[in-house]
Amino acid sequence: MIENSKDLEIKVDDKDLPTLIKIIWAFDSGRSDKINI
Repeated sequence: MIENSKDLEIKVDDKDLPTLIKIIWAFDSGRSDKINI
């Protein structure tokens, strides 16, 4: 999925899971330039 996930350094928290899912979906869909958090 995300090849450079190490560079993102996302710290996962239960309340942040929806946002994390959006980020992963956006990267996985090749739409990382359209992420709205």
